Amino acid sequence: SLVRQMEGHTSVVTSVCESDGIIVSGSYDTTVKKWNPSTGECVGTLEGHSRGVTSVDANSRIICSGSWDGTVRVWDAAATATESKAVGHNINVKWVRFNREGDKLMSSAGVHNDEYCVWDCATGDLVHTSKDEPSMEIFDMSTARER
Repeated sequence: SLVRQMEGHTSVVTSVCESDGIIVSGSYDTTVKKWNPSTGECVGTLEGHSRGVTSVDANSRIICSGSWDGTVRVWDAAATATESKAVGHNINVKWVRFNREGDKLMSSAGVHNDEYCVWDCATGDLVHTSKDEPSMEIFDMSTARER
């Protein structure tokens, strides 16, 4: 049965994740929201995308979001308002994921010919790019290189 329903986005919710007791959601309304799962209260709205958010991921330090506006935004997980660093693709971002250490971020963008990128979370620098989908079994996210 339904335990809690969180309301606050003004369009379709496209992605949800959980980290350190906070739920993070992204929506076509262009925002990323942070939620208290116990109360259902929105504890922060992160704005900066100009088109719908397609994917979110979070760890104890960072929240990231990808959007149809072609950007990946990296937010301080403690932020309750808009403060982000944007790194860019030049086409729709499909998904974003952190490595285990939380210092690298992988993103995928494209329509038919996807582009896979690995970003350094501290600097926002692009450290690896590929047109072939890197398998996690053959891709070492700690070094951002193929094994």
